[in-house]
Amino acid sequence: MARVAVIGASGQVGEAVVAALHAKGHEAVEVSRARGVDVMSGEGLDDALAGAVAVIDVLNTNETDADAAVAFFTGTSKNLLAAEERAGVRHHVLLSIVNIEAVPDNGHYLGKVAQEKQVQSGPIPWTIQRATQFHTFAATAVSWATADGVATVAPLLVQPVDVADVAEVLVELALGDPQGRTADLAGPDTQDLVDMARRTFAAHGDSTQVHASWRDNPFGTSMAGEVLLPSGAARITSTTFEEWLASRTGPRALANTYYAAWTAHDFDRLRRVLADDATFRGPLGTADSGDECLQGLEGMSRMMTGIQIVRMLVDGPDVITWYDLLTRDAPPTPTVNWMHVEDGRIAKIRVAFDPRPILGGTSSDS
Repeated sequence: MARVAVIGASGQVGEAVVAALHAKGHEAVEVSRARGVDVMSGEGLDDALAGAVAVIDVLNTNETDADAAVAFFTGTSKNLLAAEERAGVRHHVLLSIVNIEAVPDNGHYLGKVAQEKQVQSGPIPWTIQRATQFHTFAATAVSWATADGVATVAPLLVQPVDVADVAEVLVELALGDPQGRTADLAGPDTQDLVDMARRTFAAHGDSTQVHASWRDNPFGTSMAGEVLLPSGAARITSTTFEEWLASRTGPRALANTYYAAWTAHDFDRLRRVLADDATFRGPLGTADSGDECLQGLEGMSRMMTGIQIVRMLVDGPDVITWYDLLTRDAPPTPTVNWMHVEDGRIAKIRVAFDPRPILGGTSSDS
């Protein structure tokens, strides 16, 4: 088991990286101000990095002013690299953005350029993974320019990547040898950001109108064309925008939340998706209320060193099935999970090491 520090662990990518580390049976040190560590001042860094073999830096800022962004990214990286050297960290992994040097009028991108240079000249062996925008990019873009039921979105061409896929790659890199600059990371499909925004609204029943325009939004025409697409022979992930969008609505969204919360040992979050009268039936026990389910799931999580979803299927408007591998000290155990959703929460959970009872339908009525 490796001890890996995740810088910016409370953010979107950080949470996914922590979950990916836990799923593979590794220890994730969550570094964030919420955990009492301030990377900008350096407070708490030495204690946090003690014993870590690698650091994954996904810390971010909303700064768009060039001077402020450069100060943030170089300041945090300088403190982090110095603390890593004191702690004996062997590998620094940085998440960056594709083609940042091609947009010189974007302050945030200038900050990332400066950060990459700081890492490249630093004392710790490094890997820099550049990635395209995330599937959440459309929702973020419209949040910056929505008023009176109308959202103004720049007509950008993007190749969005799933955050969970990015996290998996970052963990893979951190546990390997330093590679310097790796191939760009991108999702499988090129998308029009305006169309992504419209589909995101539609999936959530939002009637906001989306207008394509370079005005009234933070993106300039320097980002037009293929600037935001990966360069060269990119590494392409598998999750499409359509699959990601489906995972954020309906039973699949609940199943993903359940899985993420359980693997991250976030039991408060897990309880919120369980119905008060939820029931559980599985080889390790039964439960007949949401609180009892939570106690059982918490106990099971302590027995497992990792979990990997192999396949997830939506069987209807309120049923989802997934197949996974649970790892303990023995070889992985093939498992099937069946869930029934009622009123937006998980009402029934059935787990079996032998999938036949669930696939045959006999478990769903118990």
